[in-house]
Amino acid sequence: MHPIRAVRSGMSSSSPPLAAVLLLVCAALAPLTVHAQWTSLPRITRGAWLSRSFGSASRRFIPADAAADERPLFPHAQSKLTSSLSLAPWMFPFARSRSFLRSASRPAAPSAPTFSTATLERDQPPKPPKSPKSPKPPKAPKPPKSPKPPSPPKPVKSPKPPSPPKPGKSPKPPPPPPPAPLPPPPEWPSTYAGVAPLAEDASETPVFDVREGFGAVGDGTSDSWNAFDGAFRAACESAEASGGRAVVRVGEGAFYLNRSITVNGSCGAGLTLQVDGSIYGPVSKAGYPEPSLYLNGTLIGVASNGLFRFIGVAGLVVRGSGVMDGNGKKFWGSKAPTRPHILTLIDCHNTTIDGLLLRNPPMYHVFGYSTEGLWIRGVTTNSPESSPNTDSLKLLGVRHALIENCTFHGGDDDVSLVARGAQSVVNVTVRNLIATAGHGISIGSLGAGGAVACVSDVTFKDLIIANLDNGLRIKTWQGGMGMVRNVRYENVYMTNTDNAIILNQFYCDSHQDFFCGIAPNNVALVNVSYSNVYGTTTRYGMKIRCSETVPCGGINLSNVNLVSSKAGSSLRPVLENVVASHATGVVAPVPEGMGSYANWGLTAPTAAQAANIQNMMAQCGS
Repeated sequence: MHPIRAVRSGMSSSSPPLAAVLLLVCAALAPLTVHAQWTSLPRITRGAWLSRSFGSASRRFIPADAAADERPLFPHAQSKLTSSLSLAPWMFPFARSRSFLRSASRPAAPSAPTFSTATLERDQPPKPPKSPKSPKPPKAPKPPKSPKPPSPPKPVKSPKPPSPPKPGKSPKPPPPPPPAPLPPPPEWPSTYAGVAPLAEDASETPVFDVREGFGAVGDGTSDSWNAFDGAFRAACESAEASGGRAVVRVGEGAFYLNRSITVNGSCGAGLTLQVDGSIYGPVSKAGYPEPSLYLNGTLIGVASNGLFRFIGVAGLVVRGSGVMDGNGKKFWGSKAPTRPHILTLIDCHNTTIDGLLLRNPPMYHVFGYSTEGLWIRGVTTNSPESSPNTDSLKLLGVRHALIENCTFHGGDDDVSLVARGAQSVVNVTVRNLIATAGHGISIGSLGAGGAVACVSDVTFKDLIIANLDNGLRIKTWQGGMGMVRNVRYENVYMTNTDNAIILNQFYCDSHQDFFCGIAPNNVALVNVSYSNVYGTTTRYGMKIRCSETVPCGGINLSNVNLVSSKAGSSLRPVLENVVASHATGVVAPVPEGMGSYANWGLTAPTAAQAANIQNMMAQCGS
């Protein structure tokens, strides 16, 4: 019988059919045959062999990257050949493909010829040469853009009209105008008792240089007192002998003096101290001998001392671009009466101080006692605001004086005019002054201890005041006698001043409270005018406190406009016991309940008040 038939006929027997065994063996050996053929082929022909041997089945069982590497196509068939023989046919995945079984029963296909890359390139027809690309024609240049026409100018917006004030609220007062520019320095007026600025010293005027002729050392530490004292003595002797003038010159350098310099008596026609360097004063009280001084039998007191003290010198000129430093920090902890000044003028006539910088005095920068014919111009003071009692200019008894074009910055009064007894204040003008720190522009204090004080014909004009404790102030003690008459304040601009205008007949120093209290007598304040006064202040604006027995008369206000420097705050002026006065123009602030100044001060003094005012003025010969 044919074997195939025998197999078919024996499939129904109980013994294992021989055909099933053959099929299982073939299925197990088929992967090895495929793998042997696969690895013998070049990589480039494996795809064609797979397609011929397995047809569409190859796309189901062959990884996509099998043609790109040398890995076995079916590694599990080679590694597990023995175990796969005992597996059931339905558990082996290749048995599920009928095309696989058919290909396994066929005889082995002849191996495909081996091809190389050179063979492929040789057998392929040559590629036609590429035709050269025709060059692109150049691009035509773009036509230039036509310029844009200029845009028409934007129409100017018309300013918005000011919004009307809300109902129920009064409009805010206008801000104060800026200060007027300071006029140029005027010529010395001929009305000042014949005092005229001294001409430049003639070329033949002898000059005594503290360094060249007397050996002063300008190193800031070496004591130069002997050189300065010798130069002043030689200058005065020369001027006395010739009847002319003499010059003491302090050139560039820093010169230290361990003692003060005193020039007592006349020096011919006059003496000039020319300072172009820096001079530093003593640092201890031992450097200021002779603290007390008698003048015409009157004790002036210990406060008359100074770094430079001139007594009874006529025609004195102190000038230059230099500095005088009082080394005052060493003294500021001491009591005021024991402290000296930088420049002290006692009973000097026709004196000029021009262009110096004065700073750090133990007490005052400039102190004048019983001076007549005084001209101060272009002087600058500069001391800390906290320095005690450092008045920039203190004049006790002065007649015919002009102070102009100065800048003051100190720890007490910027200008203080004081009268006491025979030492009156007459015909004084302060103009073109800038004050940036201190206690203000003051007349007084006057009448302490019942003293007589006489002040008349004083003018303050063209002032700029900033950051002062007080602006324009007149202060008198209760119980004093005398008068302050014909005082004018014109063209004053102030900013951030605590008290802008003060007339106070109740002044009381806490250190001398035994003079305080209410008294029937008082220094009369008559004919005091304020014109074109503008600015900002922090407290009252105006504080005019006069006594009932001796009221203030003739207080005239014209264009006085003061506003608070604190946003949203209002000023509360104080006006007490003012008679025979008036106000014109814009005057602000207005006290509560008064409404305006239309009828302010029109009340006439009573007969008793008028008599008291006349009595006080009579103390001064008026």
